[in-house]
Amino acid sequence: MCRLGERLALAAAEFDESPQSTRQWAAGIASVSWESAPSWRPVIVIASYLLASPTLDAEQLIVELDDLLAKLGRGPVTVLYTNSTRPDANRSFPAFRAVLENKGFDLYADDTDEIEIARLSGTRLRELRYALFRRQRRDTLRLGD
Repeated sequence: MCRLGERLALAAAEFDESPQSTRQWAAGIASVSWESAPSWRPVIVIASYLLASPTLDAEQLIVELDDLLAKLGRGPVTVLYTNSTRPDANRSFPAFRAVLENKGFDLYADDTDEIEIARLSGTRLRELRYALFRRQRRDTLRLGD
């Protein structure tokens, strides 16, 4: 997934006349290091094929993500979730969705579709589950829980 993400980031950079994006690959949310001051920058989080793990604690994942987002700033946040359409691969999605909504995210899309995958033997269609969440920039300063 990191190789695919890196290819996508490099391809997007070709169209960015004044690059202002930052990306980081980390084994876990807690290992993301951020040295820039918080700002109003928009953030995009891509959670691909993450919820297929039977041991993943979706609630804890979002709590850690929300803590990281507070370090990054108070700008708008978009979360793109992609996965296989298999039910077992989406077993944690209801909890993931509920915690995101509890943290102020709105669901904009939750659907399935097909994408073309290029292989040496030709292209083939693959079903894909996706969901798009968005939280507007935060205008109110939280002073406690």
